[in-house]
Formats: sequence, structure tokens, C-alpha cells
Amino acid sequence: MEMGSIRSTAAVVAIVTTALIAWGGAGPSPDATGQERSIAAAPRSSIVALARLQPASGVIEVGVRPGMRVDELKVKEGDDVSAGDLLAILEGHDAARIQLDLARSKKERADHDRAARLAAGRKSSESSRRRYDEAKKLYDQFGVTLKGKDRYDAELALYQVEMQAIRTQLDFELAQGLISKDLDGAMGQAEVDLAASALRATEIHAPSAGRILRNITEPGEISTGVLLVMGDISSMVAKAEVYQADVPRIKVSDPAEIDILGTRVSGSVARVGAIVGKNQLVSLDPRAPRDLRIVEVTILLERTEPASRFVEMEVDAEIRPSNASGSSR
Repeated sequence: MEMGSIRSTAAVVAIVTTALIAWGGAGPSPDATGQERSIAAAPRSSIVALARLQPASGVIEVGVRPGMRVDELKVKEGDDVSAGDLLAILEGHDAARIQLDLARSKKERADHDRAARLAAGRKSSESSRRRYDEAKKLYDQFGVTLKGKDRYDAELALYQVEMQAIRTQLDFELAQGLISKDLDGAMGQAEVDLAASALRATEIHAPSAGRILRNITEPGEISTGVLLVMGDISSMVAKAEVYQADVPRIKVSDPAEIDILGTRVSGSVARVGAIVGKNQLVSLDPRAPRDLRIVEVTILLERTEPASRFVEMEVDAEIRPSNASGSSR
């Protein structure tokens, strides 16, 4: 019995010892638990978020009417262009150019004809008026000496000269009135404007200054709506997706830093968005959250390199808010 009692006592001691060890490894002491909770609740000094590099003025998609064939592309990727530069020529360009030349020639001819008719009318009116003045002067001088049929013939001749002067003056005034309203000229100009508009529809010009980032449609292809992508890389930003609970800590002009392939680029917060949405950028870390509610924060970079060489690249952004209070992830 003594041997059995000793074995039972040893078994109880072993069970109690195992239980104590297990309890000690499974949970921290009250002091340790309190310390962990205080660290978790403490606000972070900086906010880290994923961001995308973009030109400050945005990425511009230069469009083409779907179904149009691109005959010629005047630029290539990497070219710098100014506002209004010709980027591409579309089908029908040659025909539209011919129509514009014809409309301009027709208008020039019509303008010349109107000017010639007006000059002829003025000259005819002035000539008729001189003839009448001379005839009237002769009649006044010698008419009183005429009698009978001679006087009648002289008065008839003077009347005919006067009527001719009136008709030519009327024709000239009518011509002047038409030219002052310029109805024919307005119609001719409308035809020119219409032809010029048709020509512009076959040309694609740069909407602003910038660099060609990507060609979407090549010469000979039928456009699906986008010709190329361009942007002004003289000023670059990072569009950071900041967790909604961190946004109250951020304000405009807060310092920030971007990591671009190991290169740190400084910047500052230029804009804090007002719309909460779902995150579009996802970390490669499988442990990182996938479905977040974020606000877009724009960070203006102090220098464009190397960001200008990696438009749309996903990078890490660190914002150091001056307001240390607030929630954090």
C-alpha cells in the first residue's frame, strides 16, 4: 500500500506541475497584458500607405472616334509635345483638304466678282451722272433758243440721259446694299468653315503640353476610342490610399516621403480627399488586409526623378502628420 500511495502522490504532483507550466506558457502576466494593450492603443508617429505615381495634372487619354482608321502617327512614346501639336492623321484627311481648298477658291472668286461688280457699278453711275450734268448744262444754255420739234427732241434727250443716270445709280446702291449685308460672302465663309471643320475632324492635336507615355492605336489600325496616353511629367504626385481612420490626423502641407525602388523622395500633402471608397491598390504581402475603406491623399513630390520614369507605379508612402492624435490601424 505504501508503494501504491507513493505512486499516486507522484502522479498528482506530475499533473499539477504540467498544468502550471501550461498555464504559464499560454497567457502573459497581468503586467505584460497591460503593457501590450497600451502599445496597441498608442498612436503611430507616421502613416504608411500604398500610393500610385502620376503626373500632377493627371494622365490624359487622347481619344479618337471609334471606327476611324489611323493613317499616320506623328509621335512616338517618350516624345515631348506642346499644346496643339499634331499627333495623328485619320482616314479621309486628303479628301477633306481638297474640299477646303475648293471652298476657299470658290469664296475668293466670289469675293473678286463682287468687288468687280461694285467697281463697275460705281464707274457706270459716275459716268451717267457726268453725262446728265453735261446735258443739263447744254440744255440750260441753249434750250431757250429752241422751238417746236427741236425743243421737244432736246427735252426728250435730256430726259433719257437723266433716266439712265437714275438707273445706274440705283444699280450701284443695290450692289452696295448686298455687299454691306454680305449674304454671298457669309455663305461662302460658312462653306469654308464647314470644310475646315471636316479637316480638323481628321486630325488629332495635343490637348496640352506633356510627354507621350503610351501609344494605344498604331498606324493602319481601326481605333476603339483611345489613340494614346500622355501626361505632363514636369510635376509629379503620389496618390496615396490612406485608411479612413488615419485621415483626421492628416492636413495639407504635412511632410511625406515616397520609396521608389529604394530611392526616397520627399514631398508634402497637397490635397486630402473627401470621398471614402474601396482600396484599389493591394500589397503583395499576403498578410496585408485586402478590403479597406480608404481616402485618397495627394502627395506633391519635391523632384520629378525618378517618379517621372515610372508613371502609374505602385509605391510605399509615409506621411508624418503634425497632428499626432487620432485613430490608427
